[in-house]
Parts: sequence; structure tokens; C-alpha cells
Amino acid sequence: MNSRMSPGTHKIIIESILEVTATGYQTDWVSARLNHSQSWIPGGFKHSLDRIITDLLDPSRPTTSIGRTPGTLLRDSARILEALRIEEVYEDVFRQKVRELALCSKNVTVNFVERIITADGGMGRFSNYTWGTLIRYLMFINMHSEGWITRRVVGESRWYDHCSIVRNFFVYLERDIGHSELNRIDVSLPEFWAEKFNNEQADIQECFSNETAVVHGYLMGHLEPEPEPEPEPEPEPEPEPEPEPEPMNKQSLMKLQGIIDSVSRGEKYEINEGEYLQLSQYLKDLYSQ
Repeated sequence: MNSRMSPGTHKIIIESILEVTATGYQTDWVSARLNHSQSWIPGGFKHSLDRIITDLLDPSRPTTSIGRTPGTLLRDSARILEALRIEEVYEDVFRQKVRELALCSKNVTVNFVERIITADGGMGRFSNYTWGTLIRYLMFINMHSEGWITRRVVGESRWYDHCSIVRNFFVYLERDIGHSELNRIDVSLPEFWAEKFNNEQADIQECFSNETAVVHGYLMGHLEPEPEPEPEPEPEPEPEPEPEPEPMNKQSLMKLQGIIDSVSRGEKYEINEGEYLQLSQYLKDLYSQ
């Protein structure tokens, strides 16, 4: 089964990035006020997205026993975190497990991962997705929002305006922004972006074997090995030709015939030990053929 993006999951991802961005925005705002900084420009949606992608793709992250791979299902990761929630472990222990599971180090990534797979509906919605699909989708929305969404929060209303721009581009189109594709769609924005991504992934997947597609998370689960072709039956061995009887020993035959003739005439025929052994072997060979 293919690991495909759905409109509902698309919306969860966008809103989760906005949520972790808001957390960072508030923290940075307090810090700037305390330091009386007049030049502070807070990071926005794409700033957080860049950091999350870089963190998840960092090759220096040490692998762990529960660490995800591109082919790991998000539902498997969610079950691990859900078990920790049930155990009611300390928050710092829980977040450390998120780091080990997602192979990440930045707080913004930990917050994002925690939201998408533990929020209400998150585990269910992500049950048929792999980590490979999730990371490729983050890269997909980052690439397609380039030039349309700023990395920093600017404007008079700042955060409100920034969120409005992001949602107008990815969640619900309320005003024309001059985008050639978005102005012509007859479906919702989540449907449009999810389908666009799925089509692009399908084209790429055609270049892979099924085994490679599973490794990179394009296909879910472990494929059953293809049955090996049944070996062709070996040809039945041809019957070995019966060995032709060896030519009879003429000397033994003549001697035997002479004995028979003598006996039939009532004559006494004496043979020595050597002749006896020779005739015995000849008769044995004759009857064994």
C-alpha cells in the first residue's frame, strides 16, 4: 500500500507548524522586550519549517533502538509515545524519548513531532503514513511556499497577519494572491496540495523497485517476498543401455562341449583343477548374464 498524504493530515501539519512557531514567537518576544531590542524580527512559519527539516535530516544524529527510519510507520512511533503517556513519565523523560524516536535535537522539532502524533486525531490520521512521507511533505510545502510566505513575521499586526497569509495559502483561500494554480482550483486547498504531492511522489516511485520504495517509505510495511519460480523438472535420466554380453571364451566353450560329448558317449572325462576352476567361472558368468 502506498504512503499517501490526505487533506486532513495536510491541515494537521500546517496548524502544528503554526503552533510551534507561535511558541517560539512568544518566547522571543519576551526576550526582546527584556533586552529592549528594537531590531528584533521574529521567525515565522518557514523559519520554523526550515529548522524542523534541517534537524530531521541531520546525518550526525546517533541512531537509537527506537529511532525512526524513512520506512517506519508513524503509528508505530505514536504507540511508543502513547505508552509513555499512560505510564505518566516525567515531561523531561517524555521529551527525551521524542528526541530519541524522531532522531532530532531542536526544541521546535520535538514540539512539532509531539503535536502531530499525540494530538487528538493525530495517531489515527497518521496511521497509514511513514516518516519518509512526512519529511518529504515538509520539504514539499517548504519548496512550494517559497516567495509566497516570509521567513520572518513582519507587518503592523505581525503574528495575526502572518497566520492569515499561511492559512490563505495552505488551508482556505479567502483572497486572491495571484498564484496561477490556486486561482484555478475547484477543490479545497488541503485537497489540492495533498493530491499535487501524491502525484509527484507517484512519478518518483515508478523509478524504484518495490523493495527500494519500502526502504524509503513510499510503500508501507514489509513486502512479502516474491515467490521464487518453481524449478523446471529435471529430465528423467535415459535408461542405461544393457551391457552387451562379453564374447564367450571360445576355449572354455569348446572344452565344455567336449565334456558334454564325451559324457553322452559314455566315456569318462577327467579334468584337472585348473580346468575345473576355468569352467566353473565360465558357467557362473554365463548364467549371471
